[in-house]
Amino acid sequence: MKVLQRVPKYVQIVIVYLLFGGLWMFLVDFLIIRFTENPDLRLNLENYGGLLFVAVTAVLLYYERKQAVERQQRMERRFRTMADFIYDWGYWLGLDGRFNYISPSCERITGYTAGEFNGNPGLLEDIVHPDDKETVRRHLGSEPAGSEPTQMEFRIITKSGEVRWISHACRYVEDREGNRLGTRASNRDITDHKLYEERERLHMEELAQADKMITLGTLVSGVAHEINNPTNFISLNTPLIREMWSGSQPILDAYHRDKGEFFVGRFRYSLLRDRMDDLLDGVSDGAERIKHIVTNLKDFARPDPSAMEQQVDVNRVLADTVALLSNPIKKATAHFHVRYGKDLPEITGSPQKLEQVLVNLIQNALESLSAKDGGVHVSTRHDRRRGEIIVQIRDQGRGIPADQLARITDPFYTNRRREGGTGLGLSITERIVKDHQGTLAFSSRVGKGTTVKVILKVPASG
Repeated sequence: MKVLQRVPKYVQIVIVYLLFGGLWMFLVDFLIIRFTENPDLRLNLENYGGLLFVAVTAVLLYYERKQAVERQQRMERRFRTMADFIYDWGYWLGLDGRFNYISPSCERITGYTAGEFNGNPGLLEDIVHPDDKETVRRHLGSEPAGSEPTQMEFRIITKSGEVRWISHACRYVEDREGNRLGTRASNRDITDHKLYEERERLHMEELAQADKMITLGTLVSGVAHEINNPTNFISLNTPLIREMWSGSQPILDAYHRDKGEFFVGRFRYSLLRDRMDDLLDGVSDGAERIKHIVTNLKDFARPDPSAMEQQVDVNRVLADTVALLSNPIKKATAHFHVRYGKDLPEITGSPQKLEQVLVNLIQNALESLSAKDGGVHVSTRHDRRRGEIIVQIRDQGRGIPADQLARITDPFYTNRRREGGTGLGLSITERIVKDHQGTLAFSSRVGKGTTVKVILKVPASG
């Protein structure tokens, strides 16, 4: 019996039927035909016996075949049921480019139903994000390495227009002879994982930035003190040199008239006489500039927390700022507009420091204009639902490139160094806004302008 179990099912059936068929013929021949003298009856019984054997064999083979087909269909239904309930989106793509199977979870991930994919096989490539299409095309066209599935990550655009990240794994399907039947793939939605990775990356950058700021603040405090001493010498000695030059100039002029041209060091006196005042003015201006930078460094390194408990009317601070900048505004633009929000609640902070913020931001907006026909629009409003006051400064200036926008509040980063920018203005501005429990938000388009929002929290009443 063990030997019989090793042969195919249909061979087993034939052997069993032949055994039973031989027994049947024996019974017909010896138990029935031997008891009759009629040769016609014997012939009929023999013929009918053979036909009956063939008919029984055919019926048994038919039912066995039917049971085999039903078993295969049950297995296919089980496979499809399991595949349909898999959370990932799977599919089997035939060699003709059409889907042999696609799981219903495709609708949860892509927004498209399995029927839509079956009706349009090209949809699989159409939903790939434009920036990833070439990478995906190369990947799908490459041969997998060995028996391991090939993997990649890419973005898709869902039916609703949402961008989602997909982890894709695929491998070729082959029969026992190694003939390729198609491609089987599994796609997992990893959008949440990607968002988590991005938040972690930003968090680490913030920690690194905070550590850098602590180190920089300590360094700046010492450097500012060391710079102040020689700067004071320059500021005090320059007026003395100017006074000595003014006192000696009549004598030198008389000598020049009597003796003609002469040299002071390696410079002709006539040239030095015309340029000496400009040289001394440059020294004085440079010293003042150094003092201004040192003051900004101190403000950056040690922000003053005092006077941060006052009640501040943001509209009043904005009005004072506009009045203070009236002359620069007139010189820079003919289109300066201010819109004050109604019934703005007061916030807690320092009106002087908040004025410093608005002065810096409006000055930056004015300096970004390339001509007087460019405009600057300033507005305030109260977002009651979020409990925030928003001051918005929008200019029609040059704009800021995207690669620079993320760095504009970094200390000492400036794209106006030739014009005298130190790169500390926005750093100090951001620090003051944070001291007011607020945030700065920037958006910009090159050639179109920049928008800055100062978002300030309104204290909860009661």
